[in-house]
Amino acid sequence: MRTPNVNRIEDWIEIVSAGRCVPPLLSIFLLRNIKPALHRQIFIELSTKGKHTHHRGIGTSMEERPPPSCVQNIVINALLESLYDILDRDGMVSILRAAGLTELMDTQLNPREFSDYAVFKRIIDAMNELLQFSEEIAYAIGRKFAIYSDPSGTGIVAIIQHLKEWIRTDWDIQIIQEDFAPKRIVIQVTNCPFCKEYKLTMGRPICCDFLRGIFSMSWEKTSRQAVVCMESDHVFTLVMLEQGGEA
Repeated sequence: MRTPNVNRIEDWIEIVSAGRCVPPLLSIFLLRNIKPALHRQIFIELSTKGKHTHHRGIGTSMEERPPPSCVQNIVINALLESLYDILDRDGMVSILRAAGLTELMDTQLNPREFSDYAVFKRIIDAMNELLQFSEEIAYAIGRKFAIYSDPSGTGIVAIIQHLKEWIRTDWDIQIIQEDFAPKRIVIQVTNCPFCKEYKLTMGRPICCDFLRGIFSMSWEKTSRQAVVCMESDHVFTLVMLEQGGEA
């Protein structure tokens, strides 16, 4: 392998994109020759070219400032674990193939780092395409996601805040009505990142059912009572059921 010109960004993009193809000792030698001023520029160029380098150990850590639209890897890890649990390995692989991300099949990403938002969006788009008319499956995946992303069960208010911190794009989630006396919560999602800019061939995005599962399980884990969640136009109404099964 030729030694790159230390003054050409294109050479370093080619080397960094190769990732595991570069022997470790040679990688150290090459990286030591990069001018410090090029480090950030190389990362920006990789991001804009759509290179998915996060699974190769090259990403943005929480100590650095992440790009404007990004997803913390804890979300991708939890989503893949949920797909595996509900759909088995074959189902998860089918979705990753449809997303063009088969390299993630046997990869555990660093949960403290961030990946390009486009990586996450490709997985969600593949789910929307392959799981059409599978509302209950999407709902079950969402419930599993609530467990894997928040194993300690911090509650519905905390998971809403986590989602906004983990998925950094121009969206918002707000509790617009909270009345614990009748045990009812209403949540509004604005500019939903799970279904915006996506055109279904038919049916509605299953991601609404995915979110229903996240919200219902998050409240159930702290209340220890069954919760039903209904959705209409990105407004989610959660009602806690009494012991007898009635709201």
